[in-house]
Amino acid sequence: MSFSRKLFVFLFIALLLGGLSLPVAWGESAARTELQSGKIDIFYPVPNGSSISLLSREQQGDKFHYYNPAQISLAIKESALRSLAAADSAASVAGVAGAASAAGKVASLPAGVPERGYFVGSQLSAENPLQIGWDFSALAASVASSAAATSADQTAGAVNSASASEQGKATAVTLLFSEVSGPGEIYLWGAANKAGTAQNFLDGGYQLKTGAKITDRTSATNRTSATTPNWLFTRPGTYQIRAVVEMEKNGQKLISAPAEFQWEIGKSAASVKRPSPSNAPAASAPAPAANNSAQPAAPVCRPVEVTKQKNSGFGGSHTIAANTHVHPNWVFTAPGTYRVGITQSARARSGGILRTTGTLVFQVGGAGNANSGHFDVGTLVQGSRLQMAIKDDRSQPAAWKSPQELVFGISGNARTTAPAGMEFVAAAGSPIWMIASTQQAGVPWVGANTQHPSLHGGTQGAVNWQITSFSGPGRMAVFESANFGKVGKVWFTGSPAGPQKVIVGRTASGEACQLSAEQIAQLQAAGKIIDPSALPPELRGLPQSGLPTFLLGVSAFLLAAAGVIVVFKRRSAPVRHS
Repeated sequence: MSFSRKLFVFLFIALLLGGLSLPVAWGESAARTELQSGKIDIFYPVPNGSSISLLSREQQGDKFHYYNPAQISLAIKESALRSLAAADSAASVAGVAGAASAAGKVASLPAGVPERGYFVGSQLSAENPLQIGWDFSALAASVASSAAATSADQTAGAVNSASASEQGKATAVTLLFSEVSGPGEIYLWGAANKAGTAQNFLDGGYQLKTGAKITDRTSATNRTSATTPNWLFTRPGTYQIRAVVEMEKNGQKLISAPAEFQWEIGKSAASVKRPSPSNAPAASAPAPAANNSAQPAAPVCRPVEVTKQKNSGFGGSHTIAANTHVHPNWVFTAPGTYRVGITQSARARSGGILRTTGTLVFQVGGAGNANSGHFDVGTLVQGSRLQMAIKDDRSQPAAWKSPQELVFGISGNARTTAPAGMEFVAAAGSPIWMIASTQQAGVPWVGANTQHPSLHGGTQGAVNWQITSFSGPGRMAVFESANFGKVGKVWFTGSPAGPQKVIVGRTASGEACQLSAEQIAQLQAAGKIIDPSALPPELRGLPQSGLPTFLLGVSAFLLAAAGVIVVFKRRSAPVRHS
């Protein structure tokens, strides 16, 4: 086969792979429900099992209606176009207008915000029928209760609910706008204070653009996280936003799946299309026509709670400063063999990132070949590669060994009862096996170490540890000690495989089905865990076509390589003279 023909086949395969793996462009979804009036919490994050879901919530009187953001669009009418340079009544009602300055500009309009655009104020009025805000309080309210419920389900004994709330509270919620697009600019701000300065919700300025953040410090006892700002869109047309929510909890970070939001600015008046509530009773099947030509009613898909076997769970990361030696606490809740996979990463002197992964093995309630003494899990640099190693201080000089050479035996000397305040891993009074942050006779003392000379010479700065796998018969937690015997920063947690209550979709006849976006939003708002089988493809976090999206990058690489080959072939071909 000639070179040109081989190249053609190569390119064809690359294009085929790339084409099949192309996901549907965001914003090209099916028709959305238009909301043109009422109070909307457009950003309403809620706990969803061990993750977060970003929903939208509409208030209807004293009731709430939840939406998947990809299924709705906020329609701002043409009548919202106005000048904010003069204090008109609508702006004044919305909290924008203060005393007009000598130049006629509204005193509380922030510097840099345009004076004319499509305005949506912070208060409802005849001229301002749509109120758009956000509410992060569900995270703080539900995280604490779910933490207590999880401890009750997975550990024996009574749970100290006050301590569970303290351990489960959210410390910070950040809304990150990863992409903002539209024909114009978006601005948002709050009412002015006594000094005449408008409230700023974004981390940098009043313009909502790609990379902007909204950070809210909240807790289980302080749930004042509802906010309704003023919005200004500078041009008519379709605006789209992709956002994620990040939450810090006990020193760990949870990140939601991306959610997509849409605004239609400058729309003419139209009727608002609303889906039927997800909890509406099933419609009775219509009687068949005499000629039997009527189509049967589509089966209704209802949420059903079932118990399924879940895989082991794990999470957490911790950064250890250079030239540091530290000992955290290791807690295990049941006897047996635990395997903890940890990936270490550090920045090389050359600027690149080096990574290595190793597995620590603990024999809880039994013996291994490292049953007592001082050990440090550390990091070495060999040539240009990072390597996890364990410093064994049982002999002098100390020996650095591979993790696969050692099994830490956690005998009965480490057995104790969990104190109050540790409910995130074990209920108060329940048995635990603990490697404490202080050395104990007959128990291996396992710490962390970034002091090896090769690490200093080959890398710059700190070493990051991230748990990347976990197996074991019980739960595990690695954390620092705080003052007065309390739990400090949590490094890692792990939970075993076992039964878990999830929601599946079932018809009246018991057949599996997919729940609607509305049903899913309602269930997520209630903190339920939804099985992937009940989700439509676009909500499973998977590509909507047959091949993984990473093949798109592979095909792009192949195409680039093909181009290099063509150039090389042409340049290296021998010159022929007639």
